[in-house]
Amino acid sequence: MGMADAANSDMFSDFDTWSELILWPAINLKFGRASSEGDVQSKSALHVDVSSSMRASTLGLQLQEGYVLENKLLTTPDVPAKRMLRFKLPPDTTYQCGDYLIVLPVNPAHAVCRAIRRFNISWDSMLTVRKPSHASDGITNMPLETPISAFELFSTYVELSQPASKRDLITLADAATTDTDAQAELQSLASSPNRFTEEVINNRLSPLDILIRHPSINLPLSTFLEMLPPLRVRQYSISSSPLASQSDCTITFSVLNSPHLSTENKRFVGVASTYLSELQAGDRVQISIRASNNKGFKPPLKEETPMIMACAGSGLAPFRGFIMDRAERNRGRRTELLSDDDHPEIGKPARAILYIGCRTKDKDDIHASELDEWTRQGAVDVRWAYSRPTDRSQGRHVQDLLFEDRNELLELIDQGARIYVCGGMSVGQGIRQVFKDMFIERCREVLENGSDGDEDVAAEEYLDSLKTEERYATDVFT
Repeated sequence: MGMADAANSDMFSDFDTWSELILWPAINLKFGRASSEGDVQSKSALHVDVSSSMRASTLGLQLQEGYVLENKLLTTPDVPAKRMLRFKLPPDTTYQCGDYLIVLPVNPAHAVCRAIRRFNISWDSMLTVRKPSHASDGITNMPLETPISAFELFSTYVELSQPASKRDLITLADAATTDTDAQAELQSLASSPNRFTEEVINNRLSPLDILIRHPSINLPLSTFLEMLPPLRVRQYSISSSPLASQSDCTITFSVLNSPHLSTENKRFVGVASTYLSELQAGDRVQISIRASNNKGFKPPLKEETPMIMACAGSGLAPFRGFIMDRAERNRGRRTELLSDDDHPEIGKPARAILYIGCRTKDKDDIHASELDEWTRQGAVDVRWAYSRPTDRSQGRHVQDLLFEDRNELLELIDQGARIYVCGGMSVGQGIRQVFKDMFIERCREVLENGSDGDEDVAAEEYLDSLKTEERYATDVFT
């Protein structure tokens, strides 16, 4: 018999102590049962099998599990956030500079809760998705015939934020049987290319946004799930070099959190960037390496080849890897020379110039301290363009610096330099135009009495030839 005083002690701990030290030893002694010895696992009444591949295989993806080593904020709190994540790669995984890290994200919790509220279900409601016998065979993006909670299904298997398609609009219009105004509005959006682009695509208006905007639409949950695409992987430029570490890599990215153009008091939050920004050291992630389709977007094989790199914001990511690669090679060269007095003189690597656009010094000039050190080592020549300087000077962009340095850059191009551009679409177009203007200016000197048309054609042809020779490579994202 055991007793405990509820007023002066922890009854649960007293019970555990009594049962383990008095009750069970007495029973074992009375009935002759040997006491169990061993580790905690052998005493457990449960056996647990852990599998991390079900979601990826259900979505038809070939991914492996890695884990986070570091999550570092690179910017100050008063500017849009940019972060660097360092991952431990799965075993036997290799990569090269210019490759991408593929990540399978999870939808933001607030988006999942919006969907759950719209369909008037609880987060722990168990959903069982079945495919009718008459349905066509195809790839299924969610577990079938298996109970799954509403929160897990919306979080991990479907895209909730992707803009609606014209087919989605028609489906939603057909479901708005009791609201003729909503039906007419959706039919108009679907039939007008200009309105569809401006109000749906540009504003990233998802089917869920439309359902919340028009509560009268009576859309079955099954139809809603059917119109949602499977959750897709996102790819990020790797911002490290395998020469520094073959077993891990980093990505540098912007955390997307901006006003939603179509709705007041609502923000558009990036699915993957939000997911990545909230990861902590030790968190497990489904990842893989994807080689770049652009064979020219890699550091030159010959170190005698000059490099001209231009980027803005998180477009710096691949170039951090390129420069880290050069710094590691330089260090290896110095070590080799110091360890062998008879080693023949090794030529100095060609120049590498990096143009980076950001807002303000010491606020969003990401990786600045590393770049300063690599500059000191002679691995790169970094030139910053601040669009919002604090010293009351005029803001400048990468394009401005490039054109100011045009004579120097044209000389490097004549020496066989390779040009690399990374950033948003507008950045890529602006930088291309600057190089075109450089070549047009040169054409005017070569083509005496030539027309503007001749200069423009000659500059375009020269740019095209550089691309063909893999000497003008871009990695442009939307």
